[in-house]
Amino acid sequence: MDTIEVTLDLEQTREFEAVPITEEELEDGQTVTYVEPESPEVNITVTGNESEIREWTAEDFSASINLSGLEPGEHTVPVTINGPENENITITSELEEVRIEIN
Repeated sequence: MDTIEVTLDLEQTREFEAVPITEEELEDGQTVTYVEPESPEVNITVTGNESEIREWTAEDFSASINLSGLEPGEHTVPVTINGPENENITITSELEEVRIEIN
């Protein structure tokens, strides 16, 4: 009798809440006020192999906005999400962009 070995990769979806958004390239002396959302946080969803993502925490992910060259005033800027490098996972964010005011 032949033996067949089967490996199952279970897909899991996890949500990480309140990942802080950091500001990159803010000019000296300028400040940022978040208009929408009002707080500099984003919720992200990660989908991938259960064995790979079960140990991850919100600290494994970062969110940032690049403010390079922006003058004082209101701006809508994209949010960049970074996490562990793994081609078998999908990372999505509740926000693709945020509206801020630079003073």
